[in-house]
Amino acid sequence: MVQLKERIDSPAIAAEVLVAQLKAKFPSIVTKVRPELLADEDIGVEIRAPKDIWKRVGEEAAMLSLQIELETGFFVLPFVYPQESK
Repeated sequence: MVQLKERIDSPAIAAEVLVAQLKAKFPSIVTKVRPELLADEDIGVEIRAPKDIWKRVGEEAAMLSLQIELETGFFVLPFVYPQESK
């Protein structure tokens, strides 16, 4: 099994891994990686999820973000919204 630190070497890859893992568990979500870096090792991801699961998606995104940060040093800041909001 490949460890996260062996797969992730930039904030963009960290965001891609977070999105891929979330989409595997919640295929109905819509994501957008924010193009600007928040700091040298931080990046944001907007996640829109159906209202009935958006809290669970937010909890999972927070746990994945923490795991990625602890294992790689890159922080992905997830912004999770109900899909109906703009």
